[in-house]
Amino acid sequence: MSDLPRRNRRIRVMVDTNVALNYALGNEVVVDEIRCFLNTCADKDIDVLLTATSLKDMFYIMPRAYRRKLSPNSMNLPQHELDALIRDVSWHAIRDAMALYGIVGVDQDVCESAVELRRHHPDFEDNLVMSAADSMSAKYVVTYDGQLIKHFPGICMTPKHVLAWLG
Repeated sequence: MSDLPRRNRRIRVMVDTNVALNYALGNEVVVDEIRCFLNTCADKDIDVLLTATSLKDMFYIMPRAYRRKLSPNSMNLPQHELDALIRDVSWHAIRDAMALYGIVGVDQDVCESAVELRRHHPDFEDNLVMSAADSMSAKYVVTYDGQLIKHFPGICMTPKHVLAWLG
């Protein structure tokens, strides 16, 4: 990524899909914690990264999450209009994420590294995030995934724990 060269000495953190998705969906349980984390990173000039594959996952998951929350009756809309609205909101959320995070590509080297991580953690999607974070010299991976935190202690932590580190 031309705007995030590796030689840059700024602190970088990679956000896992579950954090970005919870923020995009406005999950009431964690959205304030994530907002505080993002604001602190902005205040401290810390690069917050997200993989392109996470954007893809978010776009796939968001419409299903919205459909569970909404029904045509709750919105007083015909189904086709509700579907169009959900599609538009999902596209808007992707654009917001692209503006909020530095988007990191996933290439052959990242995929190879992710496969190698299998001996530490069995989830390929998580390993892609870990490998992409490593390729960008990210200090931490911010996640709510307990298994990822368990398998990569000191690197993976919740937004709350990264906030404690940031002071």
